[in-house]
Parts: sequence; C-alpha cells; structure tokens
Amino acid sequence: MKQRICEFKSVPQRTREVPAGHGGAMVLRKEYDLAGVREHRLELSPGQILSHRAWIMNLLWAAMGISILFVLIYGALVVGFRVDFSSGAGRIYRAVYISAFLVSFLALWIALSVPGAVKGLKRSHVEAERGEGNWLLVDLKDWDRFYRIVTAPKKEAQPGRGDGRR
Repeated sequence: MKQRICEFKSVPQRTREVPAGHGGAMVLRKEYDLAGVREHRLELSPGQILSHRAWIMNLLWAAMGISILFVLIYGALVVGFRVDFSSGAGRIYRAVYISAFLVSFLALWIALSVPGAVKGLKRSHVEAERGEGNWLLVDLKDWDRFYRIVTAPKKEAQPGRGDGRR
C-alpha cells in the first residue's frame, strides 16, 4: 500500500488580549513562539485515514449539503420543467437523479473527510510527542510564507508623519 508522507512543523501559539487604541477596547491577538518550533514527519497508511473519526462527522455535513442542493434541483425539475418522475420516461429521469445524488454525495464526503482525517492524525501525532497544548500545524511547503508573515517588521504610526493627525 502506498503511504502518504506528511512533513510539517508545530508552533506553540497563545492568544492574548491587547488594547486596541484609546477607547479601552481589547482585541485578541495570536502570538507564536518561534523558539519552540519542531519539525515532524508522519507516514499515514490508507487504513489509518479510513479509520479516523472525521468520516462520521463529515458524513453528516456531506448529507446535509448535498440534500439541500438536490432538493432545490428536484423542485426546479418538478415545478419549472414539469418532470413527472412516476411516468415511463420519468423513471429514466429518476434513475439519473438518484445516481447523480449518490455520486455527488460520495465525492463530497471523500473531499471533506480525507483532509479532515489527515489533519486530525497530524494533531494527535503532535499531542503525543509534545503533550497537550495549542499548536499551530504548518506544512513545510507553507513554512517560508508563514515565517515571513510572522517575522515581518511592524510599522508603527508616528504622529504628524502621514497618519492624518496633527
């Protein structure tokens, strides 16, 4: 079986309340401890991905999403196009409608569940290695962009220098 290899980094994060100006309002701001970054490598088999609990939760999400869409399609067919699903030709429409519903449902279920299972397995791997905590998981391919954003210099507004105040 082909294994899926996930390479990512975990960054400790915490949320702090900081003042948002002169009015006394507080804003939540995330802070990342870049000194506590660790790199991880995880090999996932299809069995691990298929046995994760994300499939159960995403079964409900996929069923709700596709049901809403296909109820609207059914209404448009019956009211707008006057399709009779019980007549001779309507049986073909019904078969096409049901098969399209099932294929769409399965595609959405898989599209939601595979990334959800991988993310859940990554999180449990990090918690097993590093313990409980609030971890941000960043893939190695996205690490450079994340690092540039976090370490970008903060520009402070200086009064009288283009910020509109005198």
